[in-house]
Amino acid sequence: MRCSMREMPQPMALDSGLAAAYAEDTSQACEAIRVLVLDALEDRESSVRQALEIILHGVKGAASALAIADAGPLCHALESLLRLPESDLSFAALLPALLQGTAELEAQALAVQAGASPAFASTFLKGLMHLALGEGVSREGFERWPPMLVAEDDNDDLEALFEANRRAPPIPEGQTDRDPIEDLGVYLASQATQLAQELGKAVAFDFNLPAQSLPRAQLSVLRTQLGHLLRNALDHGIEPSSERVALGKAAEGRLSLRGTLDDGILLLAFSDDGRGIDFSKLRSRWAEAGAVPEDPIELLATPGLSVQDSATLISGRGLGVAAVREALGKLGGDLEVSSTPKSGTVFTLRLPFQSP
Repeated sequence: MRCSMREMPQPMALDSGLAAAYAEDTSQACEAIRVLVLDALEDRESSVRQALEIILHGVKGAASALAIADAGPLCHALESLLRLPESDLSFAALLPALLQGTAELEAQALAVQAGASPAFASTFLKGLMHLALGEGVSREGFERWPPMLVAEDDNDDLEALFEANRRAPPIPEGQTDRDPIEDLGVYLASQATQLAQELGKAVAFDFNLPAQSLPRAQLSVLRTQLGHLLRNALDHGIEPSSERVALGKAAEGRLSLRGTLDDGILLLAFSDDGRGIDFSKLRSRWAEAGAVPEDPIELLATPGLSVQDSATLISGRGLGVAAVREALGKLGGDLEVSSTPKSGTVFTLRLPFQSP
C-alpha cells in the first residue's frame, strides 16, 4: 500500500454543519482512544492494538475524504505503529507517539470546526515516531514521516467498517442533544463529491430520509459506519465510466441512502450500482479456513479474508464488516447485505427508534 503525502486530495471548503460533524466525530474518537489506552495500562488487554487501529481508521476515512490537512496520513502512520507486533515494538514504546498523534488529530478537528486552517502534524510527533521505531531523531526525521509508516503493503478485504466510539463528547449549553436524520445525507453527499473527484469517477449521490431526529451520539456512530460504506462503494464498487459503458451501464454511477420508519425501527438502506461483492471468492477463501457459512454477513464479517488484492488510503485494512455489525449491535440494531454481480450492493442498517 502506498500512502504518501503526495496522495492527499486538495482541501475542500466545509460548511459549518459538516465541519461540526467532523469535529464531533473526531473528538469522540480521540476520547475513545484515551479510554482504551487507560484500559490497556490497567488491564494489559492484548487486543487493544486492533481496537485502537479500528478507531483511527474511522477517523482516517473521513479525514481523507474531506482533505483535513494531513490527518489521513497521520492516522495511517499511527495504525502502522499499532500493527507492528509487540515483540518488535512494545505498547509502552509507541504510547508517546500515539498520545501526541491523538492530541494533534483532535486539534486539527477543532480548528476545522472554528473555521481555521488545521495545522499539519508537528515535527515533534514525527520525531516521536522515529524514536518509537528505534531510528533515533535525525534532521531528516523531523522533515518527513518514517518511510515504513507511509509505504506499507497490505491485503485488503471489503472496506473496514468500524466499531462505534465509546463516549459521546459533551454537548455545549444551549444545543439540543438530537439532530435531524437528514444530516446524514448532507454529510455523505459532501464526501461523495470530494472522493469521486479524487478517484476520477462520475457519481451521483441522492438520499431520502425521514424528517425525524436522532440522539447526536447515535448520529455520530451512523456517520462513521455509513462513511465507510460510502468510501468502499466508491473505491471498489463503482466502476470507471469507460468500464460502465462497456457493460451497458450509465457512465455515471449511482449511490443512494434511503431511510424509513417501521413500527419503531429505523431502516437505512445504502446502495450502489457497481460491481457487486464477489461472494464466490469469499466462499473459496472461507473454505480454506473451515466450514463456509450461508449468511452473507457471516462471509463478510471474518477478519483477514479478502476479496481485494490491494489497499488505498481511501479503503480499509481488511477488518471486514464485523465491526459495523458490532457497532449497530451496541445500539440494539443489526446489519444485512445483498449483492448482485455487475449490478450493485445494498447494505441495510436496522436500529430501534425512539421519538423525542
